[in-house]
Amino acid sequence: MKVCCLITGRGNNTLKDKNIRDVLGHPVMYYGANAAVKSGCFDHLYCSSDDEKILAEAAKLGYEKIKRPAELALPTAQHVDALTHALGVMKERGYEPDIMCVLLANNVTVTSQMVKDCVNQLKADYE
Repeated sequence: MKVCCLITGRGNNTLKDKNIRDVLGHPVMYYGANAAVKSGCFDHLYCSSDDEKILAEAAKLGYEKIKRPAELALPTAQHVDALTHALGVMKERGYEPDIMCVLLANNVTVTSQMVKDCVNQLKADYE
C-alpha cells in the first residue's frame, strides 16, 4: 500500500510568512512536517506551495517540492483544487498513492502519534 504525506501551505497569507515564522526555534510548518517524518508512516513526503521559502523549509526535512500555480494559492482558491493539482504532479512523477494524509503548514499541535493513529485508521478503512 502506497501512503504519502502532503503538507500544504500558501505564501499569500494575511500574516506575511506565517508558515515559516519562528516558534520556539523552528518555523511554524516544521512541527507538523516533522511529526509526519517521525511517524515513519510514509513512503513519500510532498509539500505543495506557491512560496519558495515554504518549499525550501519542507525540503530540509526530506519533502519533495510541488510548486503550486498562483491561481491555486489565492485566498479565494479551494483547498481541494490544490490537492487535485498535487495528485496530478505525483502521477506525472510516477507515483499514485493509495492513501494521502494532508497536513496544513500552520498546524503546530499535531504529534507523530496522532499521525500514526490517523494513518492506521485510514489503512484499516481502506482494506
